Amino acid sequence: MRENTPLKTWRAGGQTVGGWLSVGNAYTAEVMSNVGFDWLCVDLQHGMLSYDDLTYMLPAISTRDTIPFVRVPWNEPYEIMKALDAGAYGVIVPMVNNREEAETAVAACRYPPDGNRSFGPIRAAMYGGRGYAREANSQVACIAMVETAEGIEKLDEIASTPGLDAIYIGPSDLGYALGLGPAAFEDPKHVETVQLIQDACRTHGIAAGIHGGSLPFAQKWLKQGFHLVTVGSDSGFMSRAAGEDLAQHLESAFAARRRHVAAHAFGSEDLIEGYHCKSFPGRARTIEPPSLRPASLTCRGKRFASSLHSPRFVRSGRAVRLRPTRSHTTSAGVIGSMQGAARFGGQLNWALMPPSARWWSVSFSLCRLTCASMRSASMSIAAYMS
Repeated sequence: MRENTPLKTWRAGGQTVGGWLSVGNAYTAEVMSNVGFDWLCVDLQHGMLSYDDLTYMLPAISTRDTIPFVRVPWNEPYEIMKALDAGAYGVIVPMVNNREEAETAVAACRYPPDGNRSFGPIRAAMYGGRGYAREANSQVACIAMVETAEGIEKLDEIASTPGLDAIYIGPSDLGYALGLGPAAFEDPKHVETVQLIQDACRTHGIAAGIHGGSLPFAQKWLKQGFHLVTVGSDSGFMSRAAGEDLAQHLESAFAARRRHVAAHAFGSEDLIEGYHCKSFPGRARTIEPPSLRPASLTCRGKRFASSLHSPRFVRSGRAVRLRPTRSHTTSAGVIGSMQGAARFGGQLNWALMPPSARWWSVSFSLCRLTCASMRSASMSIAAYMS
């Protein structure tokens, strides 16, 4: 029979890294299997897919050595048995609360006399190969999720269930169980409970797993010693990669347009990185970048004070104060660079701007916020793929 390599690794005390499939599509499943994960889990509980999708996705995963797991929608024996018969090499069972429920999950994974799994491995025997019926009980992984208040209270009796291979933590539901909410991963109470579950797994000789969701958290859990860790999901990887490329495109496209509008607005094409523009016919002599200490601008032999938070625009020998905005963005479409705009901290007086420059002032401020958000979302996939 084909060996369950992640299960073998866990039993030897090693670590594995997996991916999550929440898109019901055979092509995305095959793409993920070609990345090189140790295992992939098809999510029938929260994923946008059905059992029919599963029957296409499991063969797609099988094109590589990646081992397929399935998170079943609930701790129902028939759900577990159908996933295994379709070719899953392990099941992750959500919301296991006590020893009785853990035993129910284990029994559905094992043929008699070890359990009550009905015999009918219609695709599993083909995928697993010769000897499936004889060896499946030792090769199919049964993984229980501990993520409820009752499950935490009865942790030891769950972890000591005969035949259970691992406990997998859902950090968000665990946060709800602790009264902290779905994103309190750094809360001391959450951290303590995660460690408690990991210690219980170690005590009873089973693997400890956790849903990472992003590269930084996955690295944290691996460093902490978890045996099975999820790096992220297909939909998450897709949106982050797309967001990064789009952000880069918008930055380059709008930077070019910004230079054009700045030249049009002030009658000068002599723009350098920063805010220094010169030769403004009938308007001002120069605009210089603000610094961390008070600076000054010179026009017609007179000097005018300027600071980081109250830059001034010099016109006809007098200084006009620029009005700071709450978001601390600036009209990057008129002066300076996208990089310099973050430091400028003000907004040009609209009375000094032609209509085209006014529109681009708003546009670039919004674009900057959008780009920053997408770049932040793309960091984990960029680091993972590098």
